[in-house]
Amino acid sequence: MSAKPARLRDQRALVSVSFEKAGFELCETDVLQPADPFLELSGEDIRRRTYVFTDAYGRELCLRPDLTIPTALNYLQSLSDGAADERRFYYNGLAFRCQRPGLARPNEFLQHGIEVFGGDNPVALDIEVFCETWAACQAAGMFQVDVRLGDLSLFSDFISQIDIAPRWKERLSRSFWRPKEFTRLLHHLADDEAETSGLLKMISQMPRAEAEDAIEGILELKGAEPQGGRSISEITARLQAKALDAMAPPIPENVVELIDRYLAISGNLSEVRGRLTDFFKEAGLTLPDSVGQLGERFDAISKLGLDNTRISFATEFGRNLEYYTGFVFELSAPQLGNERQIAGGGRYDRLLRALGAPRDIPAVGAMIRADRLALVTDAGGVGS
Repeated sequence: MSAKPARLRDQRALVSVSFEKAGFELCETDVLQPADPFLELSGEDIRRRTYVFTDAYGRELCLRPDLTIPTALNYLQSLSDGAADERRFYYNGLAFRCQRPGLARPNEFLQHGIEVFGGDNPVALDIEVFCETWAACQAAGMFQVDVRLGDLSLFSDFISQIDIAPRWKERLSRSFWRPKEFTRLLHHLADDEAETSGLLKMISQMPRAEAEDAIEGILELKGAEPQGGRSISEITARLQAKALDAMAPPIPENVVELIDRYLAISGNLSEVRGRLTDFFKEAGLTLPDSVGQLGERFDAISKLGLDNTRISFATEFGRNLEYYTGFVFELSAPQLGNERQIAGGGRYDRLLRALGAPRDIPAVGAMIRADRLALVTDAGGVGS
């Protein structure tokens, strides 16, 4: 079932007016985009569903699978032209994602969205983006919704206090957004029976240049060539890292249990703040500022007139979104079944540097699935 074109046009106008009243400026970006930023930064799910092709001049391009990265690239161009650091954009445009045959999902769909780049009060901007996303949904006729909240920065504040090898903290933080990989890695790092081969031990203790010579010599003796397009330097770096991993002390079982307990924390807004506070206290850890900041967001969201029994928080929510770094949220309509997500967004403070900015630039944004919003509001406007 899809929304009627006339309904989508009317909705687009209503949402645009809502965003413009809030001080956002329209950003229009090309449908054709360079493929690399999406393939490197968007996460596995979007990567495998992106339409990618090579043009007649050998450039790898794609149909934009979402509009956050194109809007961010547009913002970076405005900085090079001398514009102010803080900018607020909204967009209405088609996105394209390849769907599995037989799955009742469109390969192209309209997105409404907002992005805020820069700014020196991240908590206030997180709240503003959530509020304006909800206001736009209301402007289109949606008045009830389920809300899921999370905060990826909490894990960083938690893991930084755990007594494990620094390289394990880095590895776990880097893989946190991939739940299956994270679980596999966590239990692998807790394995105290892993052994390091004599070759890996030798390579780990050599200066890089000597290690590279040794690896090159071994490959020559075996008559082998580097695989997967990797250079001798890359192979050496990977082997040295693997050796250092194997020689570091394993993660104690009680720490594994503590991490599992952290990931199990969830509840509604009246419960979860206390659960987080109790967890850090019982673990003998300092309560991080991010818990208090999360409370500020909770307080603001609870005053919006939403049904607070339909708002929940979970420490592991948002872990499948690669470039998010902090507060994340999702608005959904359960009557839509598997396609229930209406809107979602969050903070992504490292994306701009990954796209070429000379420094980290704070950013937060949100996207609304126009077709799903229209289906809910066509059904009566209540979204209940």
